[in-house]
Amino acid sequence: MLQVDPVRLRTMAIACIACIAGLPQVSLPVAAPADAPLGISLLGPAGSDLALIRFAARLHEALA
Repeated sequence: MLQVDPVRLRTMAIACIACIAGLPQVSLPVAAPADAPLGISLLGPAGSDLALIRFAARLHEALA
């Protein structure tokens, strides 16, 4: 549990910034090197929710 807390704090910091700014945000899993999850967080400009989701879906397919 101790290893999760720093990750959770960093994730919440990113998500909170997007929320406070009113920006859409999506997180994608990318890989799991050495059994450690790796992901990316994408932020878009206000009002770009659908475009961001479409981009994230294409990116996820390309990385799979």
